[in-house]
Amino acid sequence: MSEFDINTDVINGAAEGFGGDYRDLNNLNFQILCVRCRLFGASMIPIRLHLARLETQLLVRSRRVYKMSKKLAEISRRYTNADGNAAQHTDTSSSPAFDEDGQYGGDQGSPWTQWEELQDIVRKYHPDWSTKRIREYLNELNSEGCGYVAMINTIFLYYNGREEEFEKTFGFPMYKNGDLNYDELLTDFYCAEDDTSNADGTTASDRERMWEHYCKDHGVKAEVKNVNITTENYSEMAKKGQIVVALRPNYLYDEYGREVDNRDSGHAMTVTGITDDGRLIVSSWGKTYYLNKDLSVYDGFIEFQQVSYGV
Repeated sequence: MSEFDINTDVINGAAEGFGGDYRDLNNLNFQILCVRCRLFGASMIPIRLHLARLETQLLVRSRRVYKMSKKLAEISRRYTNADGNAAQHTDTSSSPAFDEDGQYGGDQGSPWTQWEELQDIVRKYHPDWSTKRIREYLNELNSEGCGYVAMINTIFLYYNGREEEFEKTFGFPMYKNGDLNYDELLTDFYCAEDDTSNADGTTASDRERMWEHYCKDHGVKAEVKNVNITTENYSEMAKKGQIVVALRPNYLYDEYGREVDNRDSGHAMTVTGITDDGRLIVSSWGKTYYLNKDLSVYDGFIEFQQVSYGV
């Protein structure tokens, strides 16, 4: 044990708070954008300019809040690991996609905050789109992108140690600024496979079709299939391929078993391991969460898919 204690509950609470602020700022920015786009006529120009400046200010603050949330979560994880209290992963501990020293999987909201750097990827698929439309589109990803993130998380383990092959396959580096390049892969996958007329998220059949098609287009053999997962068979099933879970309602817990998220909406996540006491570990919004050990609490809806490569 260390000679001093850090209250990780406080740090995690602050990280969650900043995460909520980040999403609120994104939503507020989008609302301002919608109002600005409905203002027409010469008399509205000063108001539109003022709203545009406000959007820019909110975007800057959103990025700062996002970084603060991630840094606090990283501090908590590092301290917990050093103090010997981290939950044990059984099957993806070597995966670069779930590095406890960095972001824990992709975050569907991140591309929106990085839209300037990612707009060239969007324009590969939508060359005539304006800057405003690109920002709106990446904000739609923020709202409906959980299934896309769950799929792209699984590819990084497959390419572990083969960074040059990853870049040759997808057209951009596996790492960027020392971190895994979730945002470019997520944006490219979303643009390539998203049906812009449907903003309701993804179903299991959507995820199977889109990810297999995207991988095939890049010369990667991938298979996505529905599987029956329990806390008893997870470890054995995970040897055959990585697991994605979709559920509703969205009950998520921290490592101590305390409920930290409770929403009626559906959510898709990558399952990354299982704790010693039988709780499935998941990646959501780039953070570590846990499902209830009793999966029957998700009586509204729960389903699992397995993603295998090289098959």
